[in-house]
Amino acid sequence: MAGAKLKAQRATPASQPFPEVKVLVFDTFGTVVDWHGSVVREMADIAVQCAALTLETTQKLHAMSKNRDRLNELTEAVTRLESESDAIFDAGMKALFLEHRAGNAMEFIIGAEIYDHLEKVIDRFEDVANRVNGIMVEHL
Repeated sequence: MAGAKLKAQRATPASQPFPEVKVLVFDTFGTVVDWHGSVVREMADIAVQCAALTLETTQKLHAMSKNRDRLNELTEAVTRLESESDAIFDAGMKALFLEHRAGNAMEFIIGAEIYDHLEKVIDRFEDVANRVNGIMVEHL
């Protein structure tokens, strides 16, 4: 693509992450997973919310004593969101199984892998929140 010009894209505000995204992934067989309004979209939204909360948490760690109450609120919010994502994950896996139980096993495997990866991302944010709580218990 010699001579091709790249179009610059503006960053989107954090309050509306990825508003123009309609497709999340392609599997190796070309299947498109449309995430608009799906379990994947809900879990991705939770991951973005957890990322924002974790960013604020890390920004407040330098003054733990002063920000103790807000840090507790932030870590509790991440924990609540992770619990919500667990319920979405479970319901999504059930629906995925029911949709593909008499059909294409590969479609189930692909969907399950996507759900699993998103769940792991959210679990890591909870790990960070738990670590921050541990630090606060040790130092405050």
